Amino acid sequence: MKGSQPLCSLLNQFPPVASSSDRQTIRTLWSQFRTLYPHASLTAELIHNHENYYIVMSVIHIDGVVASSGMGAGESPEIAEDNARTRALEILGIYPSLSTLESGLPLLSPPLLPNSSQSPPEPVSQGEPHRVPNKPLPAQPKTTPKPVQSGESSELNPPELLPSFDLSDVIAQTDVEIRRLNWTVKQGQEHLQNFYHKKSRQQLTDDELLDFLEYLQSLP
Repeated sequence: MKGSQPLCSLLNQFPPVASSSDRQTIRTLWSQFRTLYPHASLTAELIHNHENYYIVMSVIHIDGVVASSGMGAGESPEIAEDNARTRALEILGIYPSLSTLESGLPLLSPPLLPNSSQSPPEPVSQGEPHRVPNKPLPAQPKTTPKPVQSGESSELNPPELLPSFDLSDVIAQTDVEIRRLNWTVKQGQEHLQNFYHKKSRQQLTDDELLDFLEYLQSLP
């Protein structure tokens, strides 16, 4: 994993966690993790240090099997470890509760209240098309719904881009499995060449990379 990507790109992908609200979020995620998986383990390993920047990889084991992993960077080992743990927990499906998210945004509620009070005519205009059948609306779908749909698709695109960042975690999990199996670099290259006709994991597609990880995890 150390030689797969330049250090600068790793630092850009895993920015440091610094705010106190993020620290509170980490404590909340850790509490949820302990409640859901009391017998699981979460480990962290410092894998790189360069010019006061630290990169940490965190791995979650459930019943002795790697369930998730994440990487994080920071100006101190503690910040990098918190970032890596947060990423591993979120990949596992553990997110901060709504109360935690709302508690971190108390200052946004005052400006939203006057805006909502200044915009009563807008909900009135929205209520009218709901009362009226689809007869007066055919002209509107040709103009407004199309940009609305394009806006919605553009808003849905960012979440679709997130898995591309998660591919680094998939590669990290394959590193863990390869070390567990005591594979050599040559063994890994031969397997990729025989099954996927490619020389490195970076050349694999998303589906091929996930298939490779599942294959490694299935080996005793």
